[in-house]
Amino acid sequence: MAAVQMKTYDSARFSPMMNSSIANCPPSWNLNNPEQDITRVEIPSGFVHLPLYDISYIWFAPISSILCLLVGIVFSLFKPQDHKQLDKRMISPGYKTLFYWWPRRLRRMIYNYYEQVGTEGLKHHQNVIVLP
Repeated sequence: MAAVQMKTYDSARFSPMMNSSIANCPPSWNLNNPEQDITRVEIPSGFVHLPLYDISYIWFAPISSILCLLVGIVFSLFKPQDHKQLDKRMISPGYKTLFYWWPRRLRRMIYNYYEQVGTEGLKHHQNVIVLP
């Protein structure tokens, strides 16, 4: 922008005008061709595939994350586990920081729930040897 204002920008050198003729283009590319019927759509019959393959690659990560959460929720509903018997080492140390932006009341409930994890499991796992 500064080069344009200072009159040092050479448009012929940096962005030359390109040829806009359609003389060498195939006739099927010309939408102004009255001989071509663009209302008729031909459905290719050679390759049949699932509509699942039409999903853009951009959606792969969000769809797989949501699917993973849904499967985990369904399994947790059918076979819940008592959080007090769960080994606390199985939960990420950064778990508590995920909820720092929640309202104080809900955050306190989650922190209390987190502090209860593994409290009853210690009785059962006292003789377990932890390897470094």
